[in-house]
Amino acid sequence: MGFGSSIITGIVSGIIASVCFALFLLLVKPKVKISDQICVENEGEKDAVYRIKIVNCTFAMLTNLRYVLAYCEMHGDGINTIIEIAPRKSHLISIDRFNLKKDNTDYAVRISYDIDTSKYPLNDKHKLEFTFIADHSLSNTTTCIRKEYFAKDIVAGVFESDKSVKIIRKHKCDF
Repeated sequence: MGFGSSIITGIVSGIIASVCFALFLLLVKPKVKISDQICVENEGEKDAVYRIKIVNCTFAMLTNLRYVLAYCEMHGDGINTIIEIAPRKSHLISIDRFNLKKDNTDYAVRISYDIDTSKYPLNDKHKLEFTFIADHSLSNTTTCIRKEYFAKDIVAGVFESDKSVKIIRKHKCDF
């Protein structure tokens, strides 16, 4: 084999390796579950707590988290008025990787909000919109998930533990 064919073989194998690595990185994306309902504890009381559960189903840490809960007033012309609702605690920076051990469930987090239902009523023209953005720590790919919550999606109870996003002891809230 000559010098020229060795260079061509090296270039071709380098291109194939680069394509395989790029495909690997594109296929390794964050897998996240977000609850379809908002859980409320102490319903109807002044200290009611509203929670949204996020579960990292990826075997890598989620980093660079950005999330917003917005109160949206929908107008007839298609334009929405949006007010951001701040979480009760400071923003999370990361979520641990998924773990099969039952003693460590740090991959499932609940984000708490204080929502004044007299100030932010939910009806046909109002909704809550949760936007979650996170990066995969190994591949640096990003996922963005947006969920809309209406009055029927606010449920009293508590979230199940582990990777479930279901609410137990639930009953519908009156808004």
